[in-house]
Amino acid sequence: MLGTWHLMLTPKIAIQPASDHPVLGIVAESRSYTGFLLCYNQACSSHTYSINRHTKHTMRNDHVLITGGGSGIGLATARRFREDHFKVTILDVVDPSDVAQEIGAESVTLDVQDENLIEELAIHLAADTPPVSVLVTCAGPLQRPLPPGELSWKEWDLIQRIHLRGSYACCRSFGERMARSKAGGAIVLVSSISGLRSSPLHSYGPAKAAIIHLAKTLAAEWGPSGVRVNCVCPGFTATPALARGVDNGALHEHTLKTQSALGRLVEPGEVADAIAFLASPAASGITGAILSVDAGHQVASDWDAYGGLREDQTSPHSDPTSL
Repeated sequence: MLGTWHLMLTPKIAIQPASDHPVLGIVAESRSYTGFLLCYNQACSSHTYSINRHTKHTMRNDHVLITGGGSGIGLATARRFREDHFKVTILDVVDPSDVAQEIGAESVTLDVQDENLIEELAIHLAADTPPVSVLVTCAGPLQRPLPPGELSWKEWDLIQRIHLRGSYACCRSFGERMARSKAGGAIVLVSSISGLRSSPLHSYGPAKAAIIHLAKTLAAEWGPSGVRVNCVCPGFTATPALARGVDNGALHEHTLKTQSALGRLVEPGEVADAIAFLASPAASGITGAILSVDAGHQVASDWDAYGGLREDQTSPHSDPTSL
């Protein structure tokens, strides 16, 4: 029987009971921060949030919270953890309950700019079974590539608040609780190669660079308490957000492909695999690390000054016996 319980918290949390839904390989359309700024939707401006439970009954004793989990890299990461039978909670500014139901995850509709709601959620989930032991921060829009004179302070501040302040707020509320527990935990911050090199993104790039630094400082802060903090820097990834950038002329897909060593875009699942690895016991000795998942974009782009990358040496015209 389905029903809704209202817990006596401020703000009010509406919880629906669990139901069985198989893990499906369905890619949902973009529905979160992962778009250009003009697509940003402040759907959570009211001081409420809801938790929808669609979790399968067979779970590992691990609970993963993924911000920006309604689309793109965040959704691929949620799907990856569910395939490994983790309990997964997806947090997004636009109601992610439909995609959460498809993969058997729980969902929370919440704006990461609101640190008070994040803290309320952390208090609530601390009493959950199991409590959050892995945090992945994916929430944040792309930015229009405007020169400084055309980039308004409102737009600059919004990018900073969502990416940097939102990531820090989530780490502060959930990481601090991991550090105080005896079990420890793992945090993976999602930055970007834009945080490692120059680009015409005068707010997004600095925010992503700051997230890289934040991962290092928090790794040192919470390492003695058994909490590992690492950072993934995706390159140009085949997400709905990038597709919109190509459609409106801000990005050129052919150039992006030819400027990567592997000659292609990154797939969201490849970033998800890197995140899952850094959160896993296989990475138990890794903290404060910055891992690029960019199809070799950083190592290849400077080759344009020398005429570009060499031809594929596995082509029919090459002679493997000739050196």
